[in-house]
Amino acid sequence: MILHNQNAFFNHCKDKDLDVTIALNVGIPLIGKISSHDQFTVILNGNTDDYVQQVDFLNYYKKNKSVVTVVVPGGQTIQGVITNSDMYTVILNNSVCLFKNNICAINPINGQIALIFKSSITAVTI
Repeated sequence: MILHNQNAFFNHCKDKDLDVTIALNVGIPLIGKISSHDQFTVILNGNTDDYVQQVDFLNYYKKNKSVVTVVVPGGQTIQGVITNSDMYTVILNNSVCLFKNNICAINPINGQIALIFKSSITAVTI
């Protein structure tokens, strides 16, 4: 089977329930199964009943007041509770405004789920 673009590749991995390794441009590999993806993000190891797209993921963790770890360029991490988000930003603890174009991934503290921003992906391997 020839896969012509990233959507076809991500759908193939999702449909076949394949384990993938996603290499971030900050040198961090994330391993798991693609449960969903949209134009800007990939959700790894998620429950598609809870969140299908980035906005669902962010709203879920905002509503549940779960502590998340945000990976930013350079590999630094910032922990906090998502208190708000919009098209361009994520607000943590009502005191830190992070621009989405500079977020590599968001991981809840108590889980293996990851929201990965496609702009930070270097490679995806099966």
